[in-house]
Amino acid sequence: METLEKLTPAETYLILEGSKASYKELLKYTFVDLLLKKVLKSEDHEYQANENDPVRTLSFVTRGINFGEYYCKKHEIVFVSPFMNSDDLELQFKHLVKMGYENASSKRSFIFDRICASEDIAKSIDQGLFSKLFGRVKLNAHGQQLRENITSEVDQLEKIIPELVRSNPDKTLEILRKINGNVYLLKSFDFEMLKKVDEEFVKQAKKSTPEDSTGCGGCFVYFGDYSESFDSGFDSASAESGSGSSGCSGCGGCSGCGGCGGCGS
Repeated sequence: METLEKLTPAETYLILEGSKASYKELLKYTFVDLLLKKVLKSEDHEYQANENDPVRTLSFVTRGINFGEYYCKKHEIVFVSPFMNSDDLELQFKHLVKMGYENASSKRSFIFDRICASEDIAKSIDQGLFSKLFGRVKLNAHGQQLRENITSEVDQLEKIIPELVRSNPDKTLEILRKINGNVYLLKSFDFEMLKKVDEEFVKQAKKSTPEDSTGCGGCFVYFGDYSESFDSGFDSASAESGSGSSGCSGCGGCSGCGGCGGCGS
């Protein structure tokens, strides 16, 4: 799984889908992968404006336990940058999605200015003037080979993982730690079964290790748990995008904020 281990899910998705890649999905894969890697953390808090109002449950995002050690790729910074100068900042989930949307600027900018800042992607996609101007994602020979490698690894995982989840959960979680959010690109993956396995893994892990900070084991992030909330935040930000926002909310410089809290461009 050498290829999937070094690519983020947004990069993988872009190589697989090319120009057809959805802007919303590119951002969503980026965000949920940061939760999975424990760079960011989502928590629910109950909120009641006054005693006569109903209690509401709101989701907030903070720094995760791996924030200080993680070196961000440039496309990940759109969600990480607000936390770079504040250890205890809490942002409402939907507000962070909006800030990420604004920091990304546009689909074309997010792809060519940020995702293509990664060496593996930069040497795989044609970055000529017309490609950038029209937002066309065209793979060169290296990119075609990269897509073949990705497809081969995804196909292999889709064959072995379903049975492995049932027969060898420890091995399954070991693989998932390595490929991180690329697991969300696997079709027909039984996340409900994985959730049960992960719950049992947590019980066993707590007996030997108080806190697991090494990856997904003990706190696996399920894509479906956040997908709807992200879509809502993205759609809201998209609807408001004509309001003249500069795209820099919470970011100390949108063109590659980096180097803070272990995160670089």
